[in-house]
Amino acid sequence: MILNKRIIRELKENWVRYGALAFLIIFSLGLVVSMAGSTDVVNYTIDTNNEKNQLEDGEFSVYVPLTKNQQMELEKMGAKTEAAFYVDLPGAEKSVLRVFKNRNNINTIALEEGSLADQIGEIALEKHYAEKHGIRVGQSIEVGQKNYQVTGTGTVPDYSNVVQNVSDVLADLKQFSIGFVAEAEFNQLLAGDSNIEYNYSYKLDGNLTATELKEKLVDLDFDKTKVANKYMQEIINTIEKGKNDLSGGVKDLADGTQKLANGTSALQQGSNELADGAGSLANGTDQLSSGLGELTNSNATLNKAADDVFQGMIAQVNSEFENIGMTVTVTGDNYSSVIDSLIKTIDGSDANTVEVLNTLNTLNTMKAQLDSYKAFKEGLRAYTNGVESAYSGSAELSAGADSLYQGSVTLANGANTLSNGSASLNSGMGEFKSQVTNFINENMDYQYVNLITFLEAGDNQRITSCKSDAAINKNSALIAGAIIITLIAYMISVFVIHTIDKESAVIGALYSMGYVKKELLRHFMILPMLIVAASAILGTGLGFVLIGENIKENVAYYSYPGYAMVFPPYLLIYGVLLPVMIAVLVNYLVINSKLSMEPLKLLRREKKQHQLANIDLKEMGFINRYRIRQLLREIRGNITMFWGLFIAILLMVFGFSIYGSVSAYVNNVASDVEYNYLYLLKYPMETAPNDATKAYTESLTADLYLTGGEMDVTVQGIDDKNPYFDFPLDGEKNDVIISDSVANKFGYKVGDEITLSDNLEDRNYNFRIKEVVNFASGLYVFMDIKEMRELFGQEDDYYNTLMSDHELDIEAGRIATVITVDKMVAAARQMFTMMYGLVITILGASVLLFAIVMYLLVKMMIDKSTFSISLIKVFGYNEREIKKLYLGTTFYTVALSTLIAIPVSKMIINKIYPYMVSNVSAGMNATMAPQSYLIMVAIILSTYVIVNFMIGRHLKKISLVEILKERE
Repeated sequence: MILNKRIIRELKENWVRYGALAFLIIFSLGLVVSMAGSTDVVNYTIDTNNEKNQLEDGEFSVYVPLTKNQQMELEKMGAKTEAAFYVDLPGAEKSVLRVFKNRNNINTIALEEGSLADQIGEIALEKHYAEKHGIRVGQSIEVGQKNYQVTGTGTVPDYSNVVQNVSDVLADLKQFSIGFVAEAEFNQLLAGDSNIEYNYSYKLDGNLTATELKEKLVDLDFDKTKVANKYMQEIINTIEKGKNDLSGGVKDLADGTQKLANGTSALQQGSNELADGAGSLANGTDQLSSGLGELTNSNATLNKAADDVFQGMIAQVNSEFENIGMTVTVTGDNYSSVIDSLIKTIDGSDANTVEVLNTLNTLNTMKAQLDSYKAFKEGLRAYTNGVESAYSGSAELSAGADSLYQGSVTLANGANTLSNGSASLNSGMGEFKSQVTNFINENMDYQYVNLITFLEAGDNQRITSCKSDAAINKNSALIAGAIIITLIAYMISVFVIHTIDKESAVIGALYSMGYVKKELLRHFMILPMLIVAASAILGTGLGFVLIGENIKENVAYYSYPGYAMVFPPYLLIYGVLLPVMIAVLVNYLVINSKLSMEPLKLLRREKKQHQLANIDLKEMGFINRYRIRQLLREIRGNITMFWGLFIAILLMVFGFSIYGSVSAYVNNVASDVEYNYLYLLKYPMETAPNDATKAYTESLTADLYLTGGEMDVTVQGIDDKNPYFDFPLDGEKNDVIISDSVANKFGYKVGDEITLSDNLEDRNYNFRIKEVVNFASGLYVFMDIKEMRELFGQEDDYYNTLMSDHELDIEAGRIATVITVDKMVAAARQMFTMMYGLVITILGASVLLFAIVMYLLVKMMIDKSTFSISLIKVFGYNEREIKKLYLGTTFYTVALSTLIAIPVSKMIINKIYPYMVSNVSAGMNATMAPQSYLIMVAIILSTYVIVNFMIGRHLKKISLVEILKERE
């Protein structure tokens, strides 16, 4: 059709416009296809390598290596296993090198260069480790204080993400990696190092599931005597000592009850004899008391009789004094002194007659008789008093003897009861001893569970991280690409409409000449379709070319063989057919609607006025009224510009959010963690170092709604005395405090009831969230250490974690992992380095999209107003005033787009960002610092000023004669 000759003229006249659109399509599709294509390349390479090198279905570790019979038994069930034992040794520049023996069947090595180590003293290294340390094949490297010759470099499928621990956030390829030695060399390591980890890889065949395999591994016999690790042997010895102590204690208790029974039997016999003797004593004392009572009753009579006799003798003496002529009277009290005085008087005289001597004899006899009887009377008095005392004592003795008898009877009864009870106790102790022996045999004859860890390949981030990272980039790129293509297609339709409006008279004439709508529709769609198709082909081709550049960071970080280019058909469809189809659909709808006007209206260049153009602006000044009218007249172009700028600003917010998120993560890791060293212990010491703080750590899993899978969560038990955490742990049982990372990652909030799972034990634990605290380093749940010990069935003083502000002197074999703040910060900064290129790309693309969209649409609107601008110039308005009239409206659109797009874009990014980092073992929000908003506004305004300047130059080129071209 001759009409199509206009296409070349249209292209020449507006080559800048169509060139910019083509560039935008090529640039956008180039980025999208390169990102999606790089994902496909990564996936294809990894999948091919996994199949070729026999990627495991999972792995597990044990305390004691499986026997050949056990491995054969597992293989018959449908699980093929291969030993993947390893030992961590110090490597170059204070790094850690995990050394394996060469694999034969599962997770085999894909060599990048050189050959496998097959001799003692040789080693093959993971390729990134060799690259980071500048080690080449043939050179020597010191590993574990021994020199090895490097024979080759390569990769293995189970360590595509080379992290030391599965829960680590990022790999540090310089500080940790893996190496492989010959079997003979590894056997020497086994003989010389007790810290071997007995790890196995497995592949399932048939109907056997991972759960069934795990249950079988739990049930496998475990010979504790074959435990080679001295620290594990300490634990076993402690457990066995408890069992032996219990058994020995029960035996001693049984022996003691037998002795008690024998002793109480003897006590029973003795107490019965004591009761009999006490009864006889009580009877004797009663008889004694009765006899003494009778004597006591005669005491007064005896005393009176003795006194009467004594008084009679006094009277007789007085009578004899009278007979001998002495006028002396004596009494019972003075007789001794009176008689002594008489004797002294008589004896002192000189007369020694017979009479005198007889008198003296008489006096002495009298005195002697009186003294003798007085002594008898006083002795009798003492006797009667003694009888009275004896009677009183015998009464007390009798009462005591009765009490003794009653007590001895009670004692005898008690001894009988005690003897019977001890006999029953001895009999029961025999049964108790038998029951305890059975309990020990059934419950403490430990069939130790050999299984330490069990991990399926789908839950192993060493295997899954690379593909999940790539999948997120791919999905994001495809969605963003579809949005941008739709926008560009609509922009093209706007430009076509502008062309139709500009040449409406010609179109009307063509209608009058016999052209039909279908022909004109096809004609006006040719140019946009050609531009879109050509740009799509070039953009897709550019995308495939850029895959090598786009994949560089992935290749540099993850460990897999050299990639092979693939060209998946869906990308060709997406990159070529989809843009054309979107352009066809959008342009058809828009152009068809525009060409539906009556030919007469097209000839007269009548334009359908939008109702907004007739809005009453009251008494507003001419300049402002004109600018608003111009804005309303070009409402379609301004809406298109708004959405174009919105998408550009969305990309800009996304770029700044990534930057802010990673920056905040780096800063928070450095500020939230107050300890310098954290030691996770496989085998805790009986006594912890005095300068360390004890804690208890368990690893559980939580359901991650973002991916529909699970993610590991660290539960850490601490106490109120822990100097590195300042939040209180008091509360109800099973109350926990979660880090903000956990809250962000899983969407938890205060008051939520959450469930964490122990997949190895197949147990679930329920907790209630009491508080959310700032702690960026990893996914941590904190609880009181006493309650945690009780919950997990540990001893009251159990711990497996030490925190310190300095390095501790701990045997290497006891340590599972050492986490330092410096390493955490370095890993976080490595993430920043990895994301920096992406941030720059996104920001650059957003600025470019912003500038091109604004330039093209503003220029189109200026072109549509050429006649008006020329007329304004005729009226004498200068360039500054014309810019104010026509370009000033653009500022309103830009300002409105900025005010709306920034907060809305931030809300959108906040929603989708968690999905972007769903595979990262840390909670990261889409954070933007206040200065980022200022920088973004400055970029937008700077871009606006530049575009405004370029459009201003175009305004100057509009001549006054343009008005003459529009005459009818």
